[in-house]
Amino acid sequence: MPMNDEDFNAQGTFYFPVGFRNETQYIAFWVAVVVPDSALAALLNEQVPHEHANNRKLLDMKRSSARSTRRSLLQTPGAAHSEEIKRVLQDLQSKQQARLRELEIEIQKLEQELAKLGPGDPEEILSPVPARPVARATGLVAYLPAGLDGASRDRILGREFELGDGRWMSARDIVDRFETLELSFLRAPRG
Repeated sequence: MPMNDEDFNAQGTFYFPVGFRNETQYIAFWVAVVVPDSALAALLNEQVPHEHANNRKLLDMKRSSARSTRRSLLQTPGAAHSEEIKRVLQDLQSKQQARLRELEIEIQKLEQELAKLGPGDPEEILSPVPARPVARATGLVAYLPAGLDGASRDRILGREFELGDGRWMSARDIVDRFETLELSFLRAPRG
């Protein structure tokens, strides 16, 4: 006697999922599978900050460098210094002023680039609240059989998950937004 879908799904775990029987069974498995905290911790630790976040860090570093350069430019050589020291300090200030202009141009370019990425762009770093549904959606997408017809594939990838913060997103959008398919948190830990 064949096993019903519920009993079939009960045999699987997050790290060792059951196979695909049909759309309903497959979605039911990934919506309800228990995601171990170790997988969630791995997901949060592993998610690489996106270019947007890296650009913000770079922008902060450049702003800090520009502030430091401006402060040093405010320090003028004192009257007690010899002419040679004054000349060297003035040469250094000229170089610092040139570097400051370069930094200001770089800062402006980064600010313009970041302004183009609106708040709706897929540049979000995952937090603990939506981690569990994101992990489930990633599993649903990662283990989807390759030979599935287009309509079935679209229905499964269109399955929405509540992220726990009031948002609902399709599995397709989740893996795109959080870039989780390249991460290894789906694999069972060794050891």
